[in-house]
Amino acid sequence: GGGGRHPLGVERDLEDVRGVALERHVELNQIADRVTVSGLALAAEAKDDARLFVSCWPENDGIASLTPAAETLARGGLRADVSIPVSVRTFDTWAQSARPSRIDVMKIDVEGAEAQVLAGMSSTLASLRPARIICETPLESEAVRMLRDRGYRVTTLDAIPGGIPNLLFE
Repeated sequence: GGGGRHPLGVERDLEDVRGVALERHVELNQIADRVTVSGLALAAEAKDDARLFVSCWPENDGIASLTPAAETLARGGLRADVSIPVSVRTFDTWAQSARPSRIDVMKIDVEGAEAQVLAGMSSTLASLRPARIICETPLESEAVRMLRDRGYRVTTLDAIPGGIPNLLFE
């Protein structure tokens, strides 16, 4: 099944930096034959000894960042003393080893570091252009500029009052 499609989940969650939380969901949904989970963080440059700041908010355990926003630090959502070690790679490095033949859809939701992830996938964007990228980022962000400069059209998927929208790039 799956028509030759093979999603990749790059997970860097507090529950387990190796991706056990995502692996469990893959198992529960019986899609392990079609989904690969990788316990990496993605950015513009590789680093073996990075620290991932993880959520201090029980009501939003989904926030985590290699480069936390000053506002999130000030509000106590992330703290320097609440972090986990993580290996960071570029998407281009991952793609060189995984050798995907195409990328139909990619979702980027990295708490403000979208431009860093995109900078680390410049070769992929040039040679294996993803057909669609969904990115949680403000319309005026560097990530939007980078993708528009590469010829992508942007559409707002969901406008979140007071929040950050999910944007579709095609």
